[in-house]
Amino acid sequence: MSQSTFFDTHEFIKDAVDAGFEPAAAEFLARKASKALQTDLATKTDLDALESRLQTQIVTAIVTAKFDLMKWIIMALIAQAGLVVALVKLL
Repeated sequence: MSQSTFFDTHEFIKDAVDAGFEPAAAEFLARKASKALQTDLATKTDLDALESRLQTQIVTAIVTAKFDLMKWIIMALIAQAGLVVALVKLL
């Protein structure tokens, strides 16, 4: 799912110490940054695949909703026609 990201912890620690961080704090930050970069990050390909799946699901939901709506409209028209026929017979 994600691509491997190279993170030079030694360079990070060296730069952090040069910037005024204590060595222990720089090492802590390097460990946390390295761990964060090792998690699965989504790539553009991952996002494109997700977008495609979501579009398919949305289209399916819309088609289903339209079909259900048409069923109810047809049933209401049939019921209305039956009601009109019944009223005409009563009059």
